Amino acid sequence: MLRDLHALAATILIWLTMVVVYELLVMGSAIMAGLRMTEITALLLANPVESARILMIHSLDPTLLVLGPTGIYLARSLGPLIPVLCIGSLVALAFLSLAFAKKSSHNKTSNSPLNAILLAWDGPMYADRPTRKRLVLDTILMP
Repeated sequence: MLRDLHALAATILIWLTMVVVYELLVMGSAIMAGLRMTEITALLLANPVESARILMIHSLDPTLLVLGPTGIYLARSLGPLIPVLCIGSLVALAFLSLAFAKKSSHNKTSNSPLNAILLAWDGPMYADRPTRKRLVLDTILMP
């Protein structure tokens, strides 16, 4: 139980840190490098938090006026492609995360937070034999 809590805490801490750092990097690079709107759009879609936020706002208001000038630009330039791009970005990032988890989980004896998360996902009582979730993950990400 304690291992599960450590895995959850590590996951939330890593996620929060990455969201804050990514947002600061995007804002700083947009100001310092004078990024164009197309480049900022690509950076927004690469962030799963922003993709989900844009998708949710688009489902309520397709004009994206709530997002200000960036939202208006997105609505005018991408229009009906916004949901497709946002969902595609989220799915691609999920598969990249699973591939990274599979690659780094070959050594189950290490004490990294990722291995603790994977062990909590598989369940400690089934650590010696493959579980259904592990078999699904191996089937999806077979090289």
